[in-house]
Amino acid sequence: MTVDQASSKIKPSWFGCLLGRRPIQLVYSSDGIVLHRFQQEPLIIINRCLSHEYGCRPGFFSSALLLSTSSGDVTLTGLDKASATNGLLTIRTQLYQSVTKEVCEQADLINRFVSSRYLKTSQIKQVMHRASLVKDKFFEVPGSDIVHDEAIREQFKFVEAMANLTPVVISKLREKYLARELRVYAGFFDGVEKNPLTVSQRNACVIDEDNNLILAGAGTGKTSVMIGRVGYLIQSGKARPNDVLMLAFGRKAADEMDERIKERLGIDTVKASTFHALGLSIVAQVEGGKPSITPYEENEKRLVAQIDQWFHALLDTPEYRRKVLTYFDHYMYSVTSSFDFENEGSYFAFLDANNTVSMKQEMLKSLEECYIANFLFKMGVEYQYEHKYAIDTRTLIHGQYKPDFFLPEYDIYIEHFGIDRESNTAPYVNREKYLEGMEWKRETHRENETTLVETFHYELAEGVLLSALEAKLSALGVMFNPLPDKAVLETLKENKMVNAFSRVLHQVMKVYLSGCYDEARLHQRLIGSEKKGQVYAALEILAPIIDNYKADLSDNDDIDFAQMIDKAIEFKPAWKYILVDEFQDIAGPRVRLIKALRNAVKSASLFCVGDDWQSVYRFTGSDIAYTTEFENIFGDTAKTTLEKSFRFNSSIGDVASRFVMLNPLQIRKDITAHARVSQSAVSLVKTKSSEIENRLEEVIAKIASIASSNSSVLILNRFRFQAPKLHRLKKLAPNLDIKVMSAHGSKGKEAGFVIVMNMLDGEFGFPSEKITHPLVDALLPSTEAFEFAEERRLFYVALTRAKNRVYLLTDMEKASRFVIELIEQEYPIEQNEFPTSLLQKLIRKISCRSCHTGTMTLRSGKWGRYYGCCHYPRCAHTEKPCGNCNLPMSVENGYKMCIDPECNYRVPVCQKCGSDMVYRTGAYGEFWGCRNYRGNERVSCNYTMKSKEFSEYILND
Repeated sequence: MTVDQASSKIKPSWFGCLLGRRPIQLVYSSDGIVLHRFQQEPLIIINRCLSHEYGCRPGFFSSALLLSTSSGDVTLTGLDKASATNGLLTIRTQLYQSVTKEVCEQADLINRFVSSRYLKTSQIKQVMHRASLVKDKFFEVPGSDIVHDEAIREQFKFVEAMANLTPVVISKLREKYLARELRVYAGFFDGVEKNPLTVSQRNACVIDEDNNLILAGAGTGKTSVMIGRVGYLIQSGKARPNDVLMLAFGRKAADEMDERIKERLGIDTVKASTFHALGLSIVAQVEGGKPSITPYEENEKRLVAQIDQWFHALLDTPEYRRKVLTYFDHYMYSVTSSFDFENEGSYFAFLDANNTVSMKQEMLKSLEECYIANFLFKMGVEYQYEHKYAIDTRTLIHGQYKPDFFLPEYDIYIEHFGIDRESNTAPYVNREKYLEGMEWKRETHRENETTLVETFHYELAEGVLLSALEAKLSALGVMFNPLPDKAVLETLKENKMVNAFSRVLHQVMKVYLSGCYDEARLHQRLIGSEKKGQVYAALEILAPIIDNYKADLSDNDDIDFAQMIDKAIEFKPAWKYILVDEFQDIAGPRVRLIKALRNAVKSASLFCVGDDWQSVYRFTGSDIAYTTEFENIFGDTAKTTLEKSFRFNSSIGDVASRFVMLNPLQIRKDITAHARVSQSAVSLVKTKSSEIENRLEEVIAKIASIASSNSSVLILNRFRFQAPKLHRLKKLAPNLDIKVMSAHGSKGKEAGFVIVMNMLDGEFGFPSEKITHPLVDALLPSTEAFEFAEERRLFYVALTRAKNRVYLLTDMEKASRFVIELIEQEYPIEQNEFPTSLLQKLIRKISCRSCHTGTMTLRSGKWGRYYGCCHYPRCAHTEKPCGNCNLPMSVENGYKMCIDPECNYRVPVCQKCGSDMVYRTGAYGEFWGCRNYRGNERVSCNYTMKSKEFSEYILND
């Protein structure tokens, strides 16, 4: 029986005949296959019969056919086996023949679709849906017994594969497309820039997922990829110029992009825009006229001055002044507990870095003591800090007792004890010795019948420190004469604390505006703040200033960037391809705008180029999470890493990459350098702070001697105000192109040589240890758990500006923790390129033996030269210098010896009280006596050592 016959029959078996079965007739027409049975209504057989669940069921005496019809499933029994098998083959052949044309046409359409583009994830469902509709008409790929033509069977297989797309198939389709495009446009990619694009750069240009993240390490050619992407889209016909939107963060960057497009692509119909310019353009289209942007957006100094003016005007009103003073009462300092620090030196460094002084400008030893001192000052109670106790308490081991505060008018002493409710101390404090010291102080006051008032760390933690102190002093008859609000305010002004707070308000206002906060979004942001009390207190002070700002906009019929973004989001654009440069600098409002523009056009493609290793603008609202969590935020994403840097050499790259990748939250990348070197190209230059300017000149002179004429030199500082005088340096080396800028300002720049100045610790060090105000911090994106994460990235930026060599200038007496890490973790850096004093080489070996983190600095005083801790006056530890060369002394095996092994000067240490021994001559000859010998005085140490004993002691060492 052949398929082109008009009809055929399926015979019953002999057993079926016994049961009265009659032949079944199949009639083929344009309407399909009609099944005719004896004395029953005809049925139309449908395509579901092609599914494996239908077909021939062989029995012992006969066969059965299970068929699907327009009226439901039917089972035909008692059939001849051969006739049933042939009948089924005829039915299936006819059914496949009826759908072959459509399958082939659809397979062709689907194939053209998937082969003419990079298959986006959003398009996969479309392809699968379309293929599934076709697949539902044949269910299974036909065998060669039904469809003889292999090419046609391949079409059925293709449709089945498209209906059941797997990651492996999708990957193969994409790889096939990518390979073809790279081959077709190889000439374009070879010549679009001065140097041919790398494989990863070409891939980035062609891959076109719904969202595309290009991770472009420093010097890996991100601009080349932006240009290459635009050129490829237009040359391949995938986009017209007006389909493309390019976004840059600054006008200068946008102009440079325009120039590159015109120069390299020969077109001027694609223009890069800043977010501000885009917003203005959109609002103008929506509202039919260009809006008036507030001058505060273009002139930050004007906004700073205006906020300061509003703030000081508000201070003239009693209610506002009281709010500000209440704020200062509770939140003058960065609220950080001493219990949060691992050692005393770190706590002192924190106090130093954040300029923690009392209202009388005293450098007290703890934050809690500052609160007590300010309370006494404002309450009109005279006090003396660490005044000597009235009774001589000196011993050989301990100096004179100095209680924390003394009230001379009432002869009352105040001691603040750093313990919690369970009598625990800070981690760096020996709890047992501290509690013994507390008891000694109490006993001393009891024995001498002096009045002691005690305050405690836990009182501050519970918010009752000052109220409890007031009650305790009142009970002892202390009379309070509180200073008037205006007098307190004047003191704060004199100490520049009011001006400092005005700057904080500007910071908050800047973040508030850049974040485009409305009231609901603002409170949602603040609700999770760890320092909620301080945050809301500061916000209450800021609120009238925000009101003044809004009124100013309204009065002048202006809008700001926040309002412009909100208006722009309502716009329905037609850009199919959106490209964003420097994506790691993106902030929330810009992300909302980008998503709105992308979502407005079906199948729009987002292409973002950035580097999470260079995300250093959190203080402006930039959020690194938009890069590190890109796919979670934007959806299905293709990530391409540009792994080869054409800027820095392998030595700089090794140091910089290792340093920044210590943060586990950074995206792991293997950035290789095009230029390979065998020697270290990162040089650490050690010198005293007072001599850094002179050493800078030495470095410049060295560069001038080894570099070619007009070589570029970039001098970087953590802050702009630290910049050296450029004209003097240019006179020193007229053959060099020298520029000076901050580390932030250097982003996007490069130079042959980079000098990073002031690699020191502290508020203005690198890393900067200044604490961000809690309200500013709460409005900014969340901080990372890794300490100094953004400062590490900023240091990476500084290092990777250099092509040939980096010089890091530091003073080892107060070296940056980054410098210490480079040394202690044995980074491949050069430390001997310039002459270095022995003190600078060995200073880390003579850290303060009291606070453990401070370094000992040579000073001069009433009794001559000595070494004192850099945390003085908070740490008052001192030591005598070497008697020969004034270098520090180290203590080893019972004697002090000069750190210079060539000097070999040493003196014995008193085995009784631990003090230095002094060489003396007496009635019985020469000997060594303790420095604390005071004759018949109560506090005197009479320990001695014969000169001969000391000589033998040294010889036996």
